[in-house]
Amino acid sequence: MGWDSIISSAEIACKENDATVIFLITDKEEDINLSKDTFRDKKLIVGSSKKEILKKYENIVEIPKEDISGGMIFRHFYKIIADLLISKNISDDDRVLVVFHNGTSFIAVFDIKSIGMLAIRNTIGAENYTVLEGVVNLLMEIAEEGREGKKIGTIFTIGDENKVLSHSSQLVVNPFYGHPEESRNVFNDDNRETFKEFSMIDGAFVLDSRGIAVTAGTLLDINVNIAEPMGLGSRHVAAATISKLSDTVAVVLSSSGNIRVYYHGDCIHTIGLN
Repeated sequence: MGWDSIISSAEIACKENDATVIFLITDKEEDINLSKDTFRDKKLIVGSSKKEILKKYENIVEIPKEDISGGMIFRHFYKIIADLLISKNISDDDRVLVVFHNGTSFIAVFDIKSIGMLAIRNTIGAENYTVLEGVVNLLMEIAEEGREGKKIGTIFTIGDENKVLSHSSQLVVNPFYGHPEESRNVFNDDNRETFKEFSMIDGAFVLDSRGIAVTAGTLLDINVNIAEPMGLGSRHVAAATISKLSDTVAVVLSSSGNIRVYYHGDCIHTIGLN
């Protein structure tokens, strides 16, 4: 689809959906300049991987080059939107028209209040939400890649780690014991393969509220009566139970590829990836 067709479709979508913010993702300056003219009465936010564009324009968001060149922007979409909310570039009441143009093209409209995990930010707190976003991105990669040719499931708990550990025991020697924090940080890209390898160990990852892994291979106490619908299995019962016994956020990746988030005993969000 050519840029003229894209901008024309975007203009129609903007009017039909009452979009309040245009989020243009491109590495082409001509796209930016034309969009500024077309949507002069709307707030325009630009996402780009080019340093010269990042320096030149206002309301700019840096997009990893591998995401913008491969059309993989939605891999970090939660984080991008959350960062825009935190920086007050957008608000909960905005409706955002996303226009992507870099090799491939697409247009999408998002009502910020209805974007999946963003709706639970106030429930679990900003600090836990930040770590949850990082954990979910990691779990999405694990779900897509599997390990050793197999789909796997695992559990992460986020925050209130001392209470979690008081209701837990180690299935194996803790593989994180004695390692520096930078080697246990879920946000450190150098550690992603470590987390992926350890996800093959039975049991849960226990993280603190900063995203630092305290343990892996941890057996969670499920000696509390929690009703888990639809026969989802022991991982979900364990996650629901530990989230009821503590103030932790428990995240489960099923071998089927779905991700569920538990808090205070309830499943508060589901991401269907299968």
